[in-house]
Amino acid sequence: MATASSSAPLVLTRRGRRVVAILALLPIVAIFWLMGTHSAQASDHTTPRPTMQTVTVQPGQSMWDIAKHIAPKVDPRETIYNIEKINGLKTSAVTAGQQIIVPVVK
Repeated sequence: MATASSSAPLVLTRRGRRVVAILALLPIVAIFWLMGTHSAQASDHTTPRPTMQTVTVQPGQSMWDIAKHIAPKVDPRETIYNIEKINGLKTSAVTAGQQIIVPVVK
């Protein structure tokens, strides 16, 4: 009776090596995917989304005043930058009667 020899090395073809590599990477990809969807869901619930509102500039009012009024807990420079970007302004200079769109966090 002949027995199979266990000394013969296992030889994988090119296709076999690819299958083994994919099977080894599959759990790692799944873990990263699950972590990404979990963090995206968490950020949706904690970050308030700003809405837009139109403000008419009053005489003597500056962009700094408007920024401090609409977002008192945020650095006015950041708010001014956002207002400029939303309205396509090149500077923070405003004139009385000018209407600008400002973000308002609710």
